[in-house]
Amino acid sequence: MKEKPFIFFNGQTFYDFSDFSFPLNRAMLYGESIFTTFLFSEKTPYYLQEHLSRTYKGIEFLYGKNFLTFELYKNVWQSLICAFESCRDGIDYSFRLTFFLKSSSRSFLSDDKDELCFFLLGSPIGISKRRSKGVSLALAQGRRLQDGKPSFLKMGNYGDTLIELRNAKKKGFDDVLFLDFKNRVKECSTSNIILIRGTNLVTPQLDSCLLDGITRKNFIKFWKFIGGDVVERSIEFDEINSFDTVLLANSIQLIRTCFQLENIKFKKRKVINFSQTEIFQKFNSYSKENSYKEFIKYEKEKSWSRMPSVQEEV
Repeated sequence: MKEKPFIFFNGQTFYDFSDFSFPLNRAMLYGESIFTTFLFSEKTPYYLQEHLSRTYKGIEFLYGKNFLTFELYKNVWQSLICAFESCRDGIDYSFRLTFFLKSSSRSFLSDDKDELCFFLLGSPIGISKRRSKGVSLALAQGRRLQDGKPSFLKMGNYGDTLIELRNAKKKGFDDVLFLDFKNRVKECSTSNIILIRGTNLVTPQLDSCLLDGITRKNFIKFWKFIGGDVVERSIEFDEINSFDTVLLANSIQLIRTCFQLENIKFKKRKVINFSQTEIFQKFNSYSKENSYKEFIKYEKEKSWSRMPSVQEEV
């Protein structure tokens, strides 16, 4: 008789995975999951459609287009609406939407028999966490390597990043900056990096070493909107101390100021005649207004009825 695989979990042995309350999945076994995080504030999910579009694009790349079904789109959207309705007024929330494959085998590669599952986690956060007094950065010991992974792919395997972040915090730094093997600036642990000199915004061009961040993309649009110039290019590490301001962009904190990178100190200066607090407030208002309009339009059209257009983008 063929032996069955088994799992010990919390002191119990499971031979039949259908009886296992915590399903075996590829995210557990190999770190293979796709996720996105976004801010929900004042009844507004920030840049939700862009987050969904990028995530579905990642699902197609990692798992295959056959997992992108009308039923999936509809279930995800209904879950999101239900979660938003559960949020209390006056509180900001961080949401994480994660997709993974559930399997009954330990096969290294996925197949059509696997089931695509998702979970949605909402966590209340304080507004003060998005208006940080500033961030100090250490340089990562490891280097980012060009590996052919598309910049839109946001996977759940953050093992190397977490090790670097723990080492940085032991030294008294808040976050960590990654370079590649040519000493070029890439990204921080969970943020894109943006460098400001006068009215010029400079940020690393996209490649497999950094994520195509939603906040990064929209801050670039905002910067042009307020009259600034934008350049996306390779940035040598030695260039950093020639910039006036260093900003970190991610989907929960939006924009934070970096005041120190290793032994380099950055002074607080105005950004296009605005204080850095004013820049945050203006970008927050800009993001909220645009996100709310898009969200209302999306929901008015019954959400999933627009999914075919999103699927074409994917």
